[in-house]
Amino acid sequence: MKLDQPYNRRHRQRPEKPPAGEGNCRISRNAGSHAPAAPMRASVGRFLFWCLDWGLLWVLVSLLIFVAQTEATTLRVPQEYETIQEAVNAAGDGDTIRISPGDYPENISIESKSLVIIGSENPEEVRIVETEDNLPVLSVENADSIEISGVMFFSGRGENPLRGETYIALFNHTKSYIHNCLFDYKYSPLFGLRTLIANSTGSIIRNNRFRNGLCGIWLFRCDNTLVAENIFTREVPHDSLALAVPGVAVVVKKCNTLILNNSIDGYQTGIINYPDSNNVVEIVNNVIQNCSLVALLTSGDENNWEIRYNNFWNNRFNTDLYRFDDPVGSNGNISRDSRFVDSNILDIVRVDTERRDIVGYYGRWE
Repeated sequence: MKLDQPYNRRHRQRPEKPPAGEGNCRISRNAGSHAPAAPMRASVGRFLFWCLDWGLLWVLVSLLIFVAQTEATTLRVPQEYETIQEAVNAAGDGDTIRISPGDYPENISIESKSLVIIGSENPEEVRIVETEDNLPVLSVENADSIEISGVMFFSGRGENPLRGETYIALFNHTKSYIHNCLFDYKYSPLFGLRTLIANSTGSIIRNNRFRNGLCGIWLFRCDNTLVAENIFTREVPHDSLALAVPGVAVVVKKCNTLILNNSIDGYQTGIINYPDSNNVVEIVNNVIQNCSLVALLTSGDENNWEIRYNNFWNNRFNTDLYRFDDPVGSNGNISRDSRFVDSNILDIVRVDTERRDIVGYYGRWE
């Protein structure tokens, strides 16, 4: 290479190989072949690269096929399936069932399937009406997860006031999400559980409406359950036999539960807790009013309650005074205590001596 030329590795000259038999030349094992080794190595490399290239392509194709086969499917009722149960039977784990507006008289059973069931933004447009006495309108068992939204569970055959069915029964599941649903009992508010959840973890019951019936939500041996932003109303005529029936909005038995931002109106009892030493029920920022017996009732140690920032209004009693002291006057709870009609007795308890922002007060401060 001349000194006045730029350095270029591609144009660098290699020294000439000495003739066969001279110097340190490599002798082929095949005496009849004097082909250099570099081209052979290049061929082997190209072959291996080709195998690797096609191998990766095959892996990608197989992966795409697997994803396509396992991708969640949407099943539509009644466009593709006449009933919800038919769609449930045909669905695979993780599929979505979309229900168009209409009435669906059936009792639905889901076993060992994780499904998403979606109705309408207005749940009154999609009504699932029970057809068999003493059977849940929707029963779910042994599912990893279940989501239900936009559906009205309706008891339209309740002429017999002593009948009682469960609208949703969920057993042995990892998590459930029930939201934007309506639970309605048309004829009689005497009996009927709305939602029963047992032996489950991570359930969320949020932004639903519960009208009438014996009980809105019953939780048994559940862990990390959230009951939030629901509306419970029980409209009982004054001459009705239902006045003697203990209607309850929420029953909690041996559960870790947060009850948050709910409105409870017109039940005999707002919330009942059957506690044990291993579980805590937090009741935070709820409005509980017009309960004919008591807003809060417990059968165990009051240390299993955390009652904060609630408004108790026009209840006969705010708590079961046989178990623990009235929570009003601590932890941000306020109340209009309807046990007293004398204007000289306080009607609203101011819970914090530093606060003076509670309006509508017509009595003396404590």
